[in-house]
Amino acid sequence: MNRIRRLIICAMIATIALAAVAAFVTPLSAGAGNASKAAAAPHTARVGNGSAAAVKTPPTVGAATWHTETVDSVGYGTYTSLKLTPSGWPAISYCDYANGDLKYTYKSDVSWHNQQVDTGGAVGAYNSLQLTPTGWPAISYYDYTNYNLKYAYKSAS
Repeated sequence: MNRIRRLIICAMIATIALAAVAAFVTPLSAGAGNASKAAAAPHTARVGNGSAAAVKTPPTVGAATWHTETVDSVGYGTYTSLKLTPSGWPAISYCDYANGDLKYTYKSDVSWHNQQVDTGGAVGAYNSLQLTPTGWPAISYYDYTNYNLKYAYKSAS
């Protein structure tokens, strides 16, 4: 019963997160940052508006294809948080719900780099990722096993 309750809570949080992302992303895809701000132009005319690309791909006017990639195929990722590195590559923190671990992954020009941040029970829920100006990750998250709010960061030292 406890697992079902967790899954229901995860579904509710995912719905709220998707609504928040949709509210945040819609203005960007609708032409935010477009110097011409042509109100009457169709949506497809504003997709490649010259603003910074979310993922290292050149802007294409009228592009209608989504590109998907498998980031981690071990366990399954929940409570995801996405930021872009200073170079424009995606970085994601997430809870590997199957194994109860907090993980961090980032993409470079070569591939995805998966890292285990915290283990031991059920950690990584409600995580929030932030990157320093130089690209180092900092993550806040909840540790269900010990009922603690935690903070993890990585630096050059």
